[in-house]
Amino acid sequence: MDFSRRFFMSGAAPLAAIGAAAGTSAPAAAAQAFISATDLGLKPDGKGDQSAALRKAIAKAAERGVALLLPGGRYQVSDIRIDRPVVILGIAGQTMLVTTKNTGIFVIETGLAALEGVGFSGSDKTFGRDEALVAARNCASLSISRCDFRDFAGSGLKLSQCAGRVEQNRVAEIGKTGIFALDSVGLEISANHVSDIGNNGIQVWTSEQRPDGTIVTGNRIERVRFDDGGSGQNGNGIVVFRAGNVLVSHNRVSDCGYSAIRNNSGRNSQIVNNSCSRLGETAIYVEFAFDGAVVSGNIVETAAAGISITNLDEGGRLAVCANNVVRDITGGGSNPEKRGTGIGAEADTIVTGNVIEAVSDIGISAGWGAYARNIMVTGNLLRQCPLAIAASVSQGAGPISITGNMIAQSRKAIIGMNYRDEATPELAGSNGTIPANLTVSGNNVN
Repeated sequence: MDFSRRFFMSGAAPLAAIGAAAGTSAPAAAAQAFISATDLGLKPDGKGDQSAALRKAIAKAAERGVALLLPGGRYQVSDIRIDRPVVILGIAGQTMLVTTKNTGIFVIETGLAALEGVGFSGSDKTFGRDEALVAARNCASLSISRCDFRDFAGSGLKLSQCAGRVEQNRVAEIGKTGIFALDSVGLEISANHVSDIGNNGIQVWTSEQRPDGTIVTGNRIERVRFDDGGSGQNGNGIVVFRAGNVLVSHNRVSDCGYSAIRNNSGRNSQIVNNSCSRLGETAIYVEFAFDGAVVSGNIVETAAAGISITNLDEGGRLAVCANNVVRDITGGGSNPEKRGTGIGAEADTIVTGNVIEAVSDIGISAGWGAYARNIMVTGNLLRQCPLAIAASVSQGAGPISITGNMIAQSRKAIIGMNYRDEATPELAGSNGTIPANLTVSGNNVN
């Protein structure tokens, strides 16, 4: 097969890295170029299982320090374990590795690995519920790009303690998780298209609460269900769990059963400049034992609830919620009891510069019962809200400042609340008594 110069160059950097690891100079590694799997016994569109032949081809390419090229075609393979540095290149959209067994295709356990342009698929969508099409462990330099992962009951790609890049891949018709990264050590997940997923699109987890630093950016995620049920564990576009210092930015997330982006107990996270539409529950959730979060520049439209920064009872605290646009908030959805709230916050949080329009219940909720502490609501624009700003005045609620907001076309502007019940008359422009924990001033109601 005649491979293009661009195709050759795509493997040059990984080849150089592998050559260096093997004691070969980078120019020498690149000069050796590649070897075609067809020269080593594999048959494109061949009948029967070719796992043994592929294992030998990978070993031979690794031994020579060259890339292994898989020409276009369908190859029946499964349970291939890779324990030496390797580069595997396919023809994007044409090279497809298919498992016909109840297992995945690649398990990568080496420090250096690169996959480009290779498709991975289950021949039956019921295969591999507890597996992943590709799993990688302890890989210090991992590159997976322009690959396809599809038609599998388990996960598409599962990484553990890996560093590197997962970019420009397509992940579709996956039963559990599209891309699952656990205990990463310097990972970027970018520009992937993830769609029609059973439980969660992209998961970034750590085994315990600690810094992680994964970057999740520029991905398109759509149509995520919650097949395994739960109250938010599933049905999310992007989930961060316990992982600290994670950046989630510039993603387009739509049509998820629960949230577009959910940060559970991640410390010092950033959720910025994402576009989120048609969500069955709260669009952006920062919850449980999180400690430090910036939620800024996001657009949320058509969701049961907008942005929730919550769980002071679990230690959740310290956030900035700024410059977001939240509109068309309906309530209900996947949780019939969900109230249509634009933005909610509980502890040590500034809510500022947001535009909130057309919510079914409350524009901004500051605190929930006794779970309210050091909340500033300032400089926001709220339109078409039955109740624009609800502030907790329950026993035990801490200081809340509501200043300099503009409120338009709303039946009620600012009301003190005891959980779900209204506990004060209108407070905007009121000459009456303001509850002791509230500061209310300079708000423009029209």
